[in-house]
Amino acid sequence: MRILAGYQPDFFGAEQVILTSASSKTALGLAFMLNHQRESRGQPKVLTALTSPGNVEFVRGLGYYDRVVAYDELETLDAGEASVSVDFAGNGQVLSRLHEHFQDQLKFSSLVGASHWDQRGGSKGLPGPKPELFFAPKYWEQAAGEYGTAGLMQRFAALWAPLVASMEGWMTINEARGAENVAKAYEDTLEGRVSPDQGLILTLQ
Repeated sequence: MRILAGYQPDFFGAEQVILTSASSKTALGLAFMLNHQRESRGQPKVLTALTSPGNVEFVRGLGYYDRVVAYDELETLDAGEASVSVDFAGNGQVLSRLHEHFQDQLKFSSLVGASHWDQRGGSKGLPGPKPELFFAPKYWEQAAGEYGTAGLMQRFAALWAPLVASMEGWMTINEARGAENVAKAYEDTLEGRVSPDQGLILTLQ
């Protein structure tokens, strides 16, 4: 949550929050939390998923997002809508298109992950806000200072429980044992052959 709202409860004044690589587990975790706490926070007003065409129906079916848009339809989004981008893809071309499309209407740009590891690109010289790298230990330290370590762990557990309950309804856990099977699972993940509704447990022994 502190990727966006820790010290910006108004989400930088944005009307929508856009998550790239919206079917990735980290993006889905954030989307669930933002949606789960929307009633108490009143924000974000619109939660938008950007994902590959093949994952559109899966992402839409989860109900975590208000709208689901394929990457090739990015420019159909209203460029005049004040927005925040949280980039889990690490795809230089997608990030550039987001900044070019929204320009100064992009109020904040957060770099979190790189699920599109083979399509990395620079983030310098883009229109709109300078993309900021999210560094989890920094935000954890700030939150621990605010709530205390025990209090933070309690808050974490309270958020984790409903997320796990939701994921049990759609995620299938598969286990890969032994070096050969672990290597294959790793390669399948890199090549995008693992569907977003699959979770992996890897054991070398």
